[in-house]
Amino acid sequence: MRMARSIVEISGHIIDSLILPKILDLIVNLGAEFEILDIQIGHRRADRSHARVQVEASSEELLAEVLAKIREHGALPVEGSDEPARLDAAPEDGIFPEAFYATTNLPTQVRVNGRWIEVEAPEMDCAIRVDGNAMRAETVPVHKVRKGRFYCRRPSGDQDRSTRAKRAARAV
Repeated sequence: MRMARSIVEISGHIIDSLILPKILDLIVNLGAEFEILDIQIGHRRADRSHARVQVEASSEELLAEVLAKIREHGALPVEGSDEPARLDAAPEDGIFPEAFYATTNLPTQVRVNGRWIEVEAPEMDCAIRVDGNAMRAETVPVHKVRKGRFYCRRPSGDQDRSTRAKRAARAV
């Protein structure tokens, strides 16, 4: 049987924060398998670590589900990683765009105008507002969303957050 595969990268304080074991547990608990292809562990407490992990699943559907879940913890697919951020304008003040990317509190970067930029002030369950002219990206809670400003969409194939996004938009 042909397995569906994808390689993801995980970086940051993935050992001391237990992010790596959490991601590996999710992969197995969702019915997929993994192989650590490369790992570089920081030597001092302030050093970041980096891992490349191959995820294998019995179907493309299961692989998409696993990738969506582990993305919530910072595991990003290697292929397609040079794609620019997809942006949507907020329809009204205080309402996220329909398919906004709900942030984590992990360091995040977005690709804008051919360059990776660091998202300022990572915070859980916010949106990422992007100003392409200033080459700036920042997390924004729902009460600071402004009509017409641009926010990152969730990556294609990341379906599990749509209900939460709609709920957040309706709560305003």
